[in-house]
Amino acid sequence: MRYLLGICILVSLSSCTDKDLKKENQELLTITKNLTETVEELKLQVEKQQELAMNAAAEARMAEAEAMLHMEKARANMDEAQKQYQLAEELQKKLKDCQ
Repeated sequence: MRYLLGICILVSLSSCTDKDLKKENQELLTITKNLTETVEELKLQVEKQQELAMNAAAEARMAEAEAMLHMEKARANMDEAQKQYQLAEELQKKLKDCQ
């Protein structure tokens, strides 16, 4: 079986001319060049996408920090409002006691 396979390979190789091999080699070089260019383009696209992703993540972190700051301010305002409410209740109680 191997013997027959070897003969088939030799027959196909012997039927190839130098011109055919040069043409095929040129086609392979063209394909390789195109693939290399495609790979380079894909690398650039990946780099751009990574940069966009990093920028989006940075913006998200900034938005999160800003939201936390607003929450802290809101808590402080709520605490102040609670103190003012308690003070108003105490003053109202004192006013009733004075009447």
